[in-house]
Amino acid sequence: MSQMCDAANHGNGFALTLLAIAYIENQSNNQMVQSGFRLLNIAALDKNVIWAKCIRLFFKSGDQLPLPIIDHALVDSDAITQLQLYADDGDMWAQAILGYLLYEGKVTVQNVQKGSILLIKSAKSGCLCAKEIVDKYGIGYSFTETEQIYEKLKDHNNSRYWLK
Repeated sequence: MSQMCDAANHGNGFALTLLAIAYIENQSNNQMVQSGFRLLNIAALDKNVIWAKCIRLFFKSGDQLPLPIIDHALVDSDAITQLQLYADDGDMWAQAILGYLLYEGKVTVQNVQKGSILLIKSAKSGCLCAKEIVDKYGIGYSFTETEQIYEKLKDHNNSRYWLK
């Protein structure tokens, strides 16, 4: 959590959105929930995080959002595109969020392989959130390497190497 706070304090809109979600989900402390909504507004309006805007829209609809928020708040294609652009540019927070969303497939089309790769990249960059997810699901660093080897061999039609 301290790494997320530090990144949010340094202006990372994705870390700010995750921090806002963590505060909002702490429903036992109304003051933290209110702070979470303020942080969410900053991420959406000041930092232009489209994912934060999607979460805000859901709250404005008046529906009770089930917890955890990240598993249920709808994500539009613009939010996915923005996350992908930042993930491609090396933002470990965007990689962690997009990797998790793709791995789980709850609010977007599931892509376990791409999600795993993004989570591992984020974890290797030092994102503790991604590291926790990688450890939770048992995603090994060798998984990515294995998948890359598989794709490389498959593309070259090296059928003699496949077990029958």
